[in-house]
Amino acid sequence: MADINHARVQLTHHVSSLFSQILGADKPSVELDTYIDLLERSVRPNTQSLLADAHRAKRIISDNNPHAEEFNRKYEELKIKNVKELDPFVDLLSRIKRDPATQRTLEAIAGPVQLPTSAGSAAAQPRRPQTAVGAPAGSTSRLNVAALSSHMNAEARQRPTDSSLPSSVAGPLRQKTPASEPAEVPWQPDWLYERPFLSSDFVLDDPPRRLTPSIGVYPVEAQEQLIIQDVLSLLSGVEGSFVVPRPLASRADRRGFDVDNSLDATRLEMLGQLLPVCSHRSDVTRFAEDKAAYEYGMVNQALSGSITALLRDLGVLVCQLEHQQRIGQLRLHRLHCCLQEPARVLETLAEIAHDVNQGECLGGSVLSLLHDKACASAGDPKRHRLLLHLTKAASRPFFDMLQTWVYRGRVLDPYSEFMVTENTATSKEVLTREYINDYWENRYQLCSQRVPSFLWPMAEKVLSTGKYLNVVAQCGEALLDYPAEELVYAYEGGRYVEQLESAHAKAAALLMRLLREKGLRDLLCSLKRFFLLDQSDFLVHFMDLADSEMRREAGRVSLNRLESLLETAVRTSAAGPDPNRDRLRVALLPHDLIGQMLALVSLREAAPDATAAARLTALEAFSLDIEVDFPLSLLINRRAITRYQMLFRHLFYCRHVERLLGSVWLQQHRNRASVTSAYALRQQMLTFVQHLEYYMTFEVIEPAWHRLWTQLDKVGNLDELIERHSHMLTSCLSDCMLQQPDLLKLLYKLLAVCVTFCNCIARHGGSAESADLAATVETFSANFSGLLKQLIEAIAEHCSNQRLNLMNLIYRLNYNYFYVAAS
Repeated sequence: MADINHARVQLTHHVSSLFSQILGADKPSVELDTYIDLLERSVRPNTQSLLADAHRAKRIISDNNPHAEEFNRKYEELKIKNVKELDPFVDLLSRIKRDPATQRTLEAIAGPVQLPTSAGSAAAQPRRPQTAVGAPAGSTSRLNVAALSSHMNAEARQRPTDSSLPSSVAGPLRQKTPASEPAEVPWQPDWLYERPFLSSDFVLDDPPRRLTPSIGVYPVEAQEQLIIQDVLSLLSGVEGSFVVPRPLASRADRRGFDVDNSLDATRLEMLGQLLPVCSHRSDVTRFAEDKAAYEYGMVNQALSGSITALLRDLGVLVCQLEHQQRIGQLRLHRLHCCLQEPARVLETLAEIAHDVNQGECLGGSVLSLLHDKACASAGDPKRHRLLLHLTKAASRPFFDMLQTWVYRGRVLDPYSEFMVTENTATSKEVLTREYINDYWENRYQLCSQRVPSFLWPMAEKVLSTGKYLNVVAQCGEALLDYPAEELVYAYEGGRYVEQLESAHAKAAALLMRLLREKGLRDLLCSLKRFFLLDQSDFLVHFMDLADSEMRREAGRVSLNRLESLLETAVRTSAAGPDPNRDRLRVALLPHDLIGQMLALVSLREAAPDATAAARLTALEAFSLDIEVDFPLSLLINRRAITRYQMLFRHLFYCRHVERLLGSVWLQQHRNRASVTSAYALRQQMLTFVQHLEYYMTFEVIEPAWHRLWTQLDKVGNLDELIERHSHMLTSCLSDCMLQQPDLLKLLYKLLAVCVTFCNCIARHGGSAESADLAATVETFSANFSGLLKQLIEAIAEHCSNQRLNLMNLIYRLNYNYFYVAAS
């Protein structure tokens, strides 16, 4: 349940952000629940279903597509890079291709697509065919998937090469260019890159050395022995006499060989079957040497170490074959048979090397590549065992980082290869200062391309586990005694899945216990008492004490005086024993309530108008604030406090209007000669305000708060608590009409009519001697009844859109159909 709720929170955030970008900040809000429910129903956690959809989507896009081959090639390239969003994106493209209406819409809003030329791409990646992809100028009649692929290809990160060295030396050297810019690579001496004979691969002469006479002058038996000797030399990284390795344009290229054409035809054919083994050995050796460098990360280093061990085993075999060749017991066909098993191993290793280089894989993406290959090779036991061995060896440093994260809450990732990234620019101090802050979401995030495919189903739990422990550690709690278990890769999940589940449950329980110890319940009670007016006698006392201050302009009011009056009111009320009363503060905000509400509805932080702020009275700008310490500020952050403030200002203003109407009643009660219609209108207004207050406090806030309070002991983690608390505030804001601009404006017009009426009665003294008082009251009555009728009709319209809680307010305001007849 917690995972589903957390996923819905993320989905709501993304949908809201998307609509705010599409409609603009000043556009009215839309009903997002329909879209969120539709997207939620479309989520399919079944991996097999997703794979089937991806294959079907690729087939649909490739049908009748002149650039199908390039599209499939780009798809495989991005798949190697472990791009998690690739399959959903391809599925989206296939849906667009099947929907002519959507295509026409895209054609109408799309401009001409400028395709990049393939020259630069071909120069950087010489192994790929140089295919030119283009479209007629200004033509967007069809969804050009190849254009998207080419554009993505042009933006792919290219690793620069060092061309300052001579070609005879640059070949065997390891690339010194860092594979990851953010990583701080330890310094290494220059001689490590300048001495070519440190490499186990071929060190070629410039120009390449060739022996004369040619091999054809020797007898056939001698030719065979010479070729065997050359093959064994090539398998040791030494160029042969009659088989010479070709120079490479890039260390990532595949090795080729030049053979003396005068060799006997039969031996030449058998040699052709052995040279791929030598080529794979050369490619794998270069890969292992390159990936042993710091800049490629510890996962690649571990993979390199495992491959190097396999190459040592090959070296032992070559030594044994050389011994047999010296004693005359090795023929070419026997050599071919002895190299069958190493050939399969080297072919698999060369395939891995090519894919890792092409995908520029680091960290988790390397493990995804190895694990996916192991899954695909289940029908070949030997290849399967080899890939599992490599995956387990390469995963050890990654699982060490994972273990540190899920048991200590720290990211130890010196080379930017772990699945969790830390944003050090975000600090916990912004939680109580800034409305728009994403500390909890952005401090630690998942990097989708670094999440191994076998950990993807648990990625969110892994992220949450470390975040919980990190919060506990920041609070000064020692985690040295926290139980830590060794995590080890297993093909089908196995024990590490249970360990991660257990670690998540323990971390969540530890953080929830810490929050309770830090006074979570007391803080929530204080928020309800002061902001939601659970015990509002302090507010009545404060309004009496600060009446004169509230009538002044906000800029002329002393905050210290208001805080002193508030403290006096709180200490002499039922809220006196509250443990958080000293954290309560007075805030004079630079915008009125409507501006703040509309800013929240438009999903942006309020930007106050300087001219309007200068005209605000203290009553219009007044609000409460509260100081919250970490870690409770994760739940009660500035965004949550702002929502509490808006509910408080709404309730406070209604109490102010009720207080004004009460003062009018006192004035009319002292003057028996008051106009009768003014009595009736005042009572109508008072009934309206009291019904509104009762609805908001007893029918909206109290049930929502009760649901939250009963769930406090049931929630299993902080994310679920944040979601439930946010849902409570959202439902209160919505049901109190604070998230519907049309209802909000009508409501405050009604309250403004009430305030104006009270001021008018105060000026006239309620005396019947005023000639125009009766006409004025009649005008007020007409305005009030008209606006109330509009409000009831608007609420009824919203109730038809599943705002059912507002129906209770209609029953209270129009219980006998006095204002609006029954439909």
